[in-house]
Amino acid sequence: MGLFDFIGPASGLLFTLENIIWINLGVFIGCVFAAIPGLSVILCIILFLPVTYTMRAIPGMMFLLGIYCAGGYGGSVSAILINTPGTPHAAATMLDGHPLSKMGRTKAALKIALYASTFGGIFSALVLLFLGPQVAKISAQLGTAEYFMVCLFGMTIIAGVSGKSLVKGIIAACLGLLISCVGADPMTSYDRFTFGIPRLYLGLDLAVTLIGLFALVEIIGKAELKRSELNLHAGKIGNDDGKITKDEYKRMLRPVLIGSLIGSCVG
Repeated sequence: MGLFDFIGPASGLLFTLENIIWINLGVFIGCVFAAIPGLSVILCIILFLPVTYTMRAIPGMMFLLGIYCAGGYGGSVSAILINTPGTPHAAATMLDGHPLSKMGRTKAALKIALYASTFGGIFSALVLLFLGPQVAKISAQLGTAEYFMVCLFGMTIIAGVSGKSLVKGIIAACLGLLISCVGADPMTSYDRFTFGIPRLYLGLDLAVTLIGLFALVEIIGKAELKRSELNLHAGKIGNDDGKITKDEYKRMLRPVLIGSLIGSCVG
């Protein structure tokens, strides 16, 4: 029997009223948790995992999948509104989402993030369904050289996100490398920059560190503003119709496709 022979029966088991209710409930809870900086999707799954103990397998799995998948969009909410990512992968959303929100187009920014997250999630799920074994074979062939090239590629991105000052970007990258060195060495188990603190032996949690750094920068930036400058422009918010132009849809297509391909294969 081929793969397509199982899709029909599986669809009949998945698309039931009970499963749809549970997955929508999971999406709602996941969006709320991911939108709050510091409350990760993994923490949400751990908290709600006991709820599934009394449920049947498929509804319970749908509920947890709804929570997990909704985190991709939920983290963008706080990144767009308050310039602080709810999840680490929403950090890139701040670069364009928050400036668009300050222009009075908050609804449009949230819609764009929603559409991109939905398309990327569906695309990656289809890749996993139809090309999972092939992608797994390619992933098994990745070695230290390939991982080094990925790290080197990540370092080169600094030039693109540093803005006007490349020196500041390099300093920030060096600071990030220094923070990543905290904890036990993975090869020798030698303690690095732990200062005798047992909690630092496992290193600094990536999610907590990223969210804390972004939130701290935003707090310092707001502290420099006057009280009158902190007031929300109610007029701009009220006039936001949330419409996305055709030109914006066209500009969305290329980055969404590139992100979906990279996320499905490399991720």
